[in-house]
Amino acid sequence: MAFPWVTLAILAAVGSSRWWIPLGPSPRPLPAELQPSPIVLPAELEAAAGHPIALGDRVVLRTTQGDITIVLFPSEAPTYVRHFLQEVHLGTFRSEGIWRRDAGRYVRLGSPDTDWDDAVDTGRYDLLPGWFDYNRLPQVAGSLVMDKDFEDEDGRLVRHSYALITGPGGYYPGTVIGHVIAGLDAAQRLQTGDAIAVAVDVTEP
Repeated sequence: MAFPWVTLAILAAVGSSRWWIPLGPSPRPLPAELQPSPIVLPAELEAAAGHPIALGDRVVLRTTQGDITIVLFPSEAPTYVRHFLQEVHLGTFRSEGIWRRDAGRYVRLGSPDTDWDDAVDTGRYDLLPGWFDYNRLPQVAGSLVMDKDFEDEDGRLVRHSYALITGPGGYYPGTVIGHVIAGLDAAQRLQTGDAIAVAVDVTEP
């Protein structure tokens, strides 16, 4: 009689199906590696430049109001950026403070000397030739602006200055050389007399 054999065949087929196999708990997904967020600049910067802006070194200003991270634009202002980085590496920002504040518009970061005499050593670093860097980048909230001044009748470069634009409509005479990518709120809290403890090039290994 074929019935038992048919029944057994059906039961064997069902018993071997996936529905009857215990699968156990689902494995947890592997933790995703967090990738750093890409730096997104304000659209008006690249629109004014007419091309994608190449990003250079990143510098952290450690201030009494918190850290401010700036990315530099070496292709847009090569001379000024080179000078700024040289000052970072020489440590001249340690003696600088916030010289002036125009609330909601800008804070001036001081004017490090090109010539110095600290009672221990006297020196000169002639990093800026006799021309200025210009570009078409607009000053927007977060812009790092650099200017230089000739303060004697011979046109000898003596001082220069930096400012961070802290709000819409802010302006400081000079050329945009970088942009704040973190810590704009700290820049907005800076007051005249606040200090820059140190400037660190975090791109260096």
